[in-house]
Amino acid sequence: MNVIKQRYEQLLANSQVGEILFFAGYILYLGRGVWATTMFPLHGGISKLCLLLSVVLIGLKIILYNRFKVSELWFAGCLVIISTMVFLSSSYLNIFLWALLILGSKDISFKKILEVYLLITGIIVFLAFVSSLLGVIVNLQYETETRGVRQAFGISYTTDFAAHIFFLILVFFYLRGNRLKWIHYIGTLCAAAFIYHFCNARLDTISIVLMVLLFYLGNVIEGVPTITRNLKYQWRHFWRHTGLISMPVLAGIAFLLTILYSSENPILNMINKLISSRLALGKRGFEEYGLTLWGQAIDMVGMGGSVQKPADYFFIDCSYIFIFLRYGLVTLCIVLTVYVASCVKNKHDLYFLYAIALLAINCVIAHHLLEVEYNPFALALFSHCVRTRCSDTVAERFKTI
Repeated sequence: MNVIKQRYEQLLANSQVGEILFFAGYILYLGRGVWATTMFPLHGGISKLCLLLSVVLIGLKIILYNRFKVSELWFAGCLVIISTMVFLSSSYLNIFLWALLILGSKDISFKKILEVYLLITGIIVFLAFVSSLLGVIVNLQYETETRGVRQAFGISYTTDFAAHIFFLILVFFYLRGNRLKWIHYIGTLCAAAFIYHFCNARLDTISIVLMVLLFYLGNVIEGVPTITRNLKYQWRHFWRHTGLISMPVLAGIAFLLTILYSSENPILNMINKLISSRLALGKRGFEEYGLTLWGQAIDMVGMGGSVQKPADYFFIDCSYIFIFLRYGLVTLCIVLTVYVASCVKNKHDLYFLYAIALLAINCVIAHHLLEVEYNPFALALFSHCVRTRCSDTVAERFKTI
């Protein structure tokens, strides 16, 4: 018994075992999630088994290896309570799984998490892309009167393919940071042109172009010696304050425009047409379902998986309104808190603030804020920072000059 107890204590003392448990669960969860967005067949039993194993593995990591500070323990408790209340009110497990991944990533390298994301997501999306061109799986092509033929390249919908590309590039840009080169910027602009031409996904095209401009401008301001120190300071000051609140501010704007929307208002009606009736759909959601604290069951009927538009089409694309209606006001508040807290934690890392601002803009129209198979940035809350305060950012190096 003493030998068994000793080995058990050794296992508990070995943080690498906890890391292995997390990544085993994370890879299963991520692989299953990304695969489900493709047109590859997915057996229901295998899907449930992968999900169950990922929950067990990450749960073991949390129970056996997580050590929380008092403030972190309070927040972890809030996540557990909220996810439980959402499940009881709506039967959705999404918030529980999202919270589980956030808690499971504690003391794990965020850089490793993102590298695994790039590897798993990149491989599956690439396989779907090639397989759709070879005819192994269907390449859904949506014919429109005004926007031409929009292709999904093996993903369930054309904008979902574009979203995968946007998030893959965003993660890559964030990891590269000041090591981005001309080839990366040019290649990314070519990817944006490809997405616009073949998918006509305007949101992700604009998001990718903004990404190139923002990261390039940031690297020029921070890296060019002839730029004045005052300008560098103002740039850092702006992002360390405005970057923190980018998501709550944009969420507020999305709510305001949706609540005020009326087809009789020419400006709001023009915006509604530009963003494919998203304001009208959001307003309809407010009128039909209203405010709840913990969410409610709402069937979102979209275009994914078929070229035929369903007669009962109803899908809220704005992430903030989607979360508010389906998972409740409290959940929306906790989601925004997670991102603001992550920005506070990484306020020394301008590249993280750039990424969250771009994510916040994208999610005004797209619904992927809670979907880790697209967006892994919420896992930054408890994981180890990619960049430290004194070494890895261009901005911090200029402080020593």
